[in-house]
Amino acid sequence: MKLNRTHFTYLLFMVLLTLIILKTTAYVLSEQNVYCWDYRGYWGTWEEFGYIFSKNPLTAVHSLLHSIRNEQHNSLPVALTFWFQYFGLPSRLSYILSLVILYFFPLILLFHYLCKQFTSDWSVVWIAITCILPATFVAFWGPTLRGYPDISGLLGIVGSILLVSREKNLSVRIQWKEACSIGVLLWSPFLLREWYAYSVISLYVSLPFLNYFIYNDELSFNKIKFIILNFFISGVFTVALAIIIQKNFIWEILHTDYSYIYSVYQRSRYFSFQHVGRIIGLYNAPFVLIGCLWSIIGKKEKWKLLIIFSSFNLIFTFFIFTQTQSPSTQHCLPFALWVLIISTLSIGQIIKQVNIKFLQYGILICLVFSSLYIYRSCLFENNQIHILSKWLPEKTFPLKVDHYENYLKLVQDIETLKDSDRNITVLSSSSLLNDDLLVTISNQKLAKKIVYTSQVDLRDGFKVGSLMSTYFVVADPIQFHLSPTDQRVISIPAKQILLNTGIGKHFKKILGPYILDGDIKVFVFQKITPFAQDEIKNLLSEYLESYPHWKNELENPMSLSMLSTDIHKGDIWGTFSLESDNSISAHPGENIPTIVNWVLKGVQAIKFYSDSTQCENPGMTKIDIKDDHNHQDSFILTNGASRTLNVNPYLNEPSTLTISKYKSSACDHINISFK
Repeated sequence: MKLNRTHFTYLLFMVLLTLIILKTTAYVLSEQNVYCWDYRGYWGTWEEFGYIFSKNPLTAVHSLLHSIRNEQHNSLPVALTFWFQYFGLPSRLSYILSLVILYFFPLILLFHYLCKQFTSDWSVVWIAITCILPATFVAFWGPTLRGYPDISGLLGIVGSILLVSREKNLSVRIQWKEACSIGVLLWSPFLLREWYAYSVISLYVSLPFLNYFIYNDELSFNKIKFIILNFFISGVFTVALAIIIQKNFIWEILHTDYSYIYSVYQRSRYFSFQHVGRIIGLYNAPFVLIGCLWSIIGKKEKWKLLIIFSSFNLIFTFFIFTQTQSPSTQHCLPFALWVLIISTLSIGQIIKQVNIKFLQYGILICLVFSSLYIYRSCLFENNQIHILSKWLPEKTFPLKVDHYENYLKLVQDIETLKDSDRNITVLSSSSLLNDDLLVTISNQKLAKKIVYTSQVDLRDGFKVGSLMSTYFVVADPIQFHLSPTDQRVISIPAKQILLNTGIGKHFKKILGPYILDGDIKVFVFQKITPFAQDEIKNLLSEYLESYPHWKNELENPMSLSMLSTDIHKGDIWGTFSLESDNSISAHPGENIPTIVNWVLKGVQAIKFYSDSTQCENPGMTKIDIKDDHNHQDSFILTNGASRTLNVNPYLNEPSTLTISKYKSSACDHINISFK
């Protein structure tokens, strides 16, 4: 019988893997190319890493280490799966399959062995339940099919529980090997996705109790001492790994008020509780309740300890996570894991009470069909029975939009705009229209044309560069993904452009309307004249009313000067754009210089630096600045040289900066910064 059960288990794994691959393929291939934000971001990082690795593996590894050391959302979980790009499948399909095969399917296996570790009865029915329930669990599928790699963090969580429950009793002596192994496993979720820190804290509180009560019935000071020492060693190892390998990011965490910057995503605990319930599915609630009640009555059994352990982690992690923000879909993954563990063990015990094999198989068949119905109706078809819909998980259908042909037309028209490189701003941030969405639909053709703007006030702040564009894409009504009061960086300029007031008086409508879902009309506006100084001050004052602490940022010389620019880029190579570090990237044209008309405010000096130092055929750049009062400066900038110009004579009056090639157009890019 044991051999037969083993063969059945392996056969079931093979069937599940095949079905998972087929259903994932069908899902992804039915989607339109309308990915944005995190849906596209992780995928793009995955593609980029694979491309760099194919050209220069060492450079790719260095960039990965830099990402791990510095970034909040590092590229490790997608970098580990990059080799799926070599199978020749469509890129999006390869990416999603890589997450499903390398993270989701192993999680199913670990979940199966976790249930096996905590239960004594190992029938064919129980084997099927512990494989099919996680394989069809919508709360796991939703974020994974959307492209989130966050499910990877659950592997370390389940692995740590398996290690603690099946290794030696940690309450008898100090065990360095086991303690350090636990430390690595509990560091891994945080390494892969930083928000798992809440789950790691909860596990460090609960795992010592789980290990102790698995092996001990009575309290003993000496045994408690060894448990504490072993997990202290584990905790030190986890922290040491984080500090050594992620040192810059850890430093950022210590100096960042996440409660403040994520406050726009914060809702009441009641709202968060309801949201988590919708993501996971309220149909689990009866099984969770039965399992929790079962665990506190009757004699001590190992599976009851796992239910109590999971219940604690569910409640405690939810409480500390929601101190900072309300959880999104991917943040519900650990909550879903704890619920699934409790529900599965509860269902197993219900079936165990039925001694008739025929009835057990009947219950299994009903359970399989119910799981498949929930899986299909929440991921593929909107055919839920109305009375059941509120009990089922949140729907995650393949990504599609109505009027897709209008999106394609909008993108095609934007691509034809003259002088549009790094010169288009999209003042919209809903799932129906945003800058990332247009870049994806264009197959990255707009990536170098669109200037990414701020979208969330407290998170992103105000970006001057986004208002320096020539072309603006605006929706009517204005589109948001949060409350408009939390997205004034979108609403204030978009409203002025639509109403032709303030800075909006300097625009003309050149394209549109493009009709989207909900009768949303999208227009493309062209900036035809520079903003006046009083209009700039009025615009900035609207932000200061809501965010007075932005005063230094909004009223600095760079903001006031750059918003007044009227830019005429040179032909072919011409560039003049504001970078993320508030420096200006500039390049003359091949035949026509790049010319900028502006009003300098509060600037003492401008530094011009030629950063083209690796050229075989060096060129030079000619810089001219003049105003209407006969003030003029002119000089030649050689490769690698810099020049700091005192601009006091040009302050508060219109002046013109001209950047021209000198003799050769080779290597004449310059960097400009204000002092």
